[in-house]
Formats: sequence, structure tokens, C-alpha cells
Amino acid sequence: MKSALVIKIGEIPEHGLQLEVDQKEAGFTRALNELGEGEQGSSSGTASFSLSPWPDRVDVEGSLAANLAVSCSRCANVYVQKVERDFLRVFLRAEPEDSEDLELSSEDLDRDLLPAVELDLSDLLHEELVLSLPNKPLCMADCKGICSGCGAELNEQECSCEPEVDHRWASLKALKLDS
Repeated sequence: MKSALVIKIGEIPEHGLQLEVDQKEAGFTRALNELGEGEQGSSSGTASFSLSPWPDRVDVEGSLAANLAVSCSRCANVYVQKVERDFLRVFLRAEPEDSEDLELSSEDLDRDLLPAVELDLSDLLHEELVLSLPNKPLCMADCKGICSGCGAELNEQECSCEPEVDHRWASLKALKLDS
């Protein structure tokens, strides 16, 4: 079965191509499952692409919205992270001349070489999903995490650990201050 995310470059109409997919598309499902945690299919989303052919390149403009099941970086509970992202990727038909001495600018970060026959948008979709995730996902902004001593999940219960006393300061405990 042919994936809707695999586009034959020669078949892109001159006026462009519009494409919309959801988690039922195999390439999108694979990307969601690789990044998501928990049960298979617990992540969902949609993505849209607009392909514009030019003599020297193909522009791919798109947006994605997904609900990914991810682990909180503090308490390790799985929760649903909503992500949304707009993106633009330029696929060049040929490598620029003198590319060995070429200095890249920030504008060049959204450029790739166009494959010879087919363009697989599932790789682009996976990359954009990765970029849309926060560096440190949190189930809630004030997540207390897990106690490093007893392992208690501090959002749900109090810690039963005794506070550690630094032996260098222990003699100050005996100090009596007049108030």
C-alpha cells in the first residue's frame, strides 16, 4: 500500500499540491509511536502540507498539531503533551556550486537536497514533531517530582525521609541564641 506521505517528484502539479494526513496514515503513526510513550495509539494528530514546485527547488510548507503521550521529566508519569508547529522546508534540486567552501547561514537550516525520484514527508514530519516537544516536558508547571531518598511521588504524598544534616554544620544545632 502506497503511503500518502511519499510523493513522486515528477507528479507534483505545476500549481502545487495540498496534502492533509492524520494518525491513520502509516508514516504519521510511526512518528507518533516513536516519540510517544504508553500504549500504542495513545498519541494522535493531524498535519497539512503545501508543496510548491519551482525550477530549482520544491518548497514544503506545513503545520502539525498533535497530542503526544510523554513522560514528565520530574515525576516520570505519562501525560498528554499538546504540540503545534508551522514549518517550511526547501528542497533544492541540485547542490550549490562550490558547496565545500560555502558558509551556512541561519536561512540554510531549512534546506535539504531533493531526492531524485520520491520525497518522503514522514521523515520531515518526525523531525518537526521532535522539534515541537519541550526540552524538559512537565506534567504540570509546579510538578514536585520524586523524592531521591524514599522514592515517594511528591505530587501525591509527603516524603517520609528525615532531612539530611551536613556534619560540618552539626555543631550549630547545640548553639542556643537569646531572643
